[in-house]
Amino acid sequence: MTLPAGTSLGPYRILAPLGAGGRGVFAFPVFVQRGDVQTTRIVGVPGVDAVSRPIGPFNLQAGEIFKIRGGRIHEIEANGIVLPYGSTSGWVSR
Repeated sequence: MTLPAGTSLGPYRILAPLGAGGRGVFAFPVFVQRGDVQTTRIVGVPGVDAVSRPIGPFNLQAGEIFKIRGGRIHEIEANGIVLPYGSTSGWVSR
């Protein structure tokens, strides 16, 4: 998995497979955004090399469902909430 520059994957939890035959997985990742990258490089858009993203540091707690077909990820549904930078996940102590 490739994450945007300035982002790391913090503690995460993967729950039991969903559905008969394990056709999906539910996960709770924490994305940690340091806030030190102020531009994002853009590829494949004529005339646009980069876009500004003036954001500060934050954490993003997400809930994600991965639909699996033929042993490969087919779809991802995700929701998340922005939390203060350095927030704990709730299942990992500091």
